[in-house]
Amino acid sequence: QVKIAFGGGELDIQGGSDLLLDAKFVYNVDALEPEIVYDVQDKQGRLEIRHKADIPPLDLLTTELRNEWALEFGDSVPLDMDLDVGASSGRVKLGGLPITSLDMATGAADMTVDFDDPNPERLTMLKVLSGAAKLELRELGNANLDELTFDGGLGTYTFDFRGKWQRSANVRIQAGASQVDLHG
Repeated sequence: QVKIAFGGGELDIQGGSDLLLDAKFVYNVDALEPEIVYDVQDKQGRLEIRHKADIPPLDLLTTELRNEWALEFGDSVPLDMDLDVGASSGRVKLGGLPITSLDMATGAADMTVDFDDPNPERLTMLKVLSGAAKLELRELGNANLDELTFDGGLGTYTFDFRGKWQRSANVRIQAGASQVDLHG
């Protein structure tokens, strides 16, 4: 199980590591310092990546913020992934990673989630809750998914269903005053 709680900045996630995780962090405010916690419970590993401290309200900071996380995961362990992303931009490239479930919540974000290569595991649930965001979900056919549930607020959302489908999937998209584009 992987839980990523990212308050804001630039977030990039991809595969390609020989380890469970290779990470690079760049930040210029102590409150943005990341913390990585790993433990094993009932023979299941739990990896959590979060900020060590509560992030102060942005209007109280006098410095220009710099917060960049580059996370590279290995493909040898199936991942149950939970992403909680604040005001951020970035790219989440999950192609080829063995993702079994993905629960993603975004705030005011400009994000791309890309399955550019087939998922070797069955993705039982892809759940996205999005605030005022620009969010693109690309090549969902490669996700090897059973179910997609999307709830969005005010935003621009793109769903690209291209890719190699292995079965039918249930898809539910609910969005407020938004622009929703579907591509097949």
